[in-house]
Amino acid sequence: SVMAWSDGDPAGVGLVHLEPPIAQLFGASTRAGLRGRGVQTALILARLRLGVESGCTLGNTDSVPGGGTERNGIRLGFSPLYTRVSFSRPGEGLLPSP
Repeated sequence: SVMAWSDGDPAGVGLVHLEPPIAQLFGASTRAGLRGRGVQTALILARLRLGVESGCTLGNTDSVPGGGTERNGIRLGFSPLYTRVSFSRPGEGLLPSP
C-alpha cells in the first residue's frame, strides 16, 4: 500500500498487488477536500514505480466508465480494454448487486 501526504496530513491511499509481470492497482481513495490536486496521479505513479522495481512490465487497474480513475489512467498512458455491464432487478426486499 502507498499513502500520499499533503502538508503532513494523509491525502490519499492506494493498493497494488505485485505479481510479475503484472502490477495490479486497486483500492485508491483521495480525501474529498483534496481532489483535483494530483493526489491520485501521484498514487498511480508511485504504485507503477513499485511495480517496475519488482520486475513488472504491465500495469493494470479497473475503473467505472467515465470516472476519475479512467480519466487519470488514460492521461497516464493506460488503454481501456473492455467495459463491463452490471444489471440489477429492483423489487420488494431485493437489493441491487454491488
